[in-house]
Amino acid sequence: MLLGIEHILTGVDHLLFISGLLLLVTGERRLLFTFTLSHTVSLTLATLGFVHVPPAPVEGVIALSILFVAYEVLRKHENPQGLAQRKPWLVAFSFGLLGGWTSTKPWTARRRLRPLPSDSRSVLARLG
Repeated sequence: MLLGIEHILTGVDHLLFISGLLLLVTGERRLLFTFTLSHTVSLTLATLGFVHVPPAPVEGVIALSILFVAYEVLRKHENPQGLAQRKPWLVAFSFGLLGGWTSTKPWTARRRLRPLPSDSRSVLARLG
């Protein structure tokens, strides 16, 4: 759990993105929960080896997500109907999901985790 808290608090991209969303929408505590939930799901799937996504394109999309939110913050008064203002939970969930795909390396290195062998994944899939 401490590793997860450290991951979020030291992730400048997380902080910029969430801060931008909170500037757009007041009183939306669910944003943090939504972002964290989707980030955890994708992080878990990638760490366990269920999903393999090349990090470079995802990191580019993460940078674009921060620019997207910054653009909406700057145009908040001119365009109050931006996507992040209308559906902040959807934006938080989508970009939280993307962010988890690139975050697996620090987790697996620090915890010395290895992805599950493919036969283990098929057994788990049958159980689920």
